[in-house]
Amino acid sequence: MRYHPRYIVLWAASRYMTETQIEIFRQDIGKISRVSVVRFVAELNKHFSLDTLLKNPQIREDAWIYNYLMYDCRKGFVRTKLIKRYEKEVVLPVERKFRELIEGLA
Repeated sequence: MRYHPRYIVLWAASRYMTETQIEIFRQDIGKISRVSVVRFVAELNKHFSLDTLLKNPQIREDAWIYNYLMYDCRKGFVRTKLIKRYEKEVVLPVERKFRELIEGLA
């Protein structure tokens, strides 16, 4: 895996949030001295409804992030097959296309 699971979760959630929501979330999470997984998910859910990932996903793979948060990461952000698959099939291809776009503009 190239990225930490927390980064992948934020990457997916940020596509549903406005710039203002992201900034407020960052400020709120920054106020917490020790951020456990449970606290992180609770704060994220406060600023963005996680049910959106399951009930109204932008892409079908976003439901994997919901399942990861609800079932796989009870004791920490672990690198499960589900999060690795999301990174491989969604995050990395998008970033590769973005890099190609930027290089094409240069």
